[in-house]
Amino acid sequence: EEHHAVRKDAGMFDVSHMTIVDVVGAQAKDYLRNLLANDVAKLQDKGKALYSGMLNEEGGVVDDLIVYHFDATNYRLVVNSATREKDM
Repeated sequence: EEHHAVRKDAGMFDVSHMTIVDVVGAQAKDYLRNLLANDVAKLQDKGKALYSGMLNEEGGVVDDLIVYHFDATNYRLVVNSATREKDM
C-alpha cells in the first residue's frame, strides 16, 4: 500500500543521517562520469537528482548513492553513513 501511495502522490525520505560529499570544480562532471554507473550528464536542471552506483577501478559496484546537480561544476553526493569509510 505504501509504495502505491508514494507513486500516486508523493513520498519523503529523511537523509539527515547520511554522509554528504560535495564535488566541486571544473572537472567535477568528468570525475563523476567516471566514478558513477549512471551518467550525470543527464542532469540539466538545478536541484535534480540521480540514483547511481559508485564504481571501483574495475567497474564493480562499491555502493549506491544519490547525486544532486547544482551546476556543471557543483554536485552533491549523498552516501550511506554506515559505509562511509568504504565509500570515501
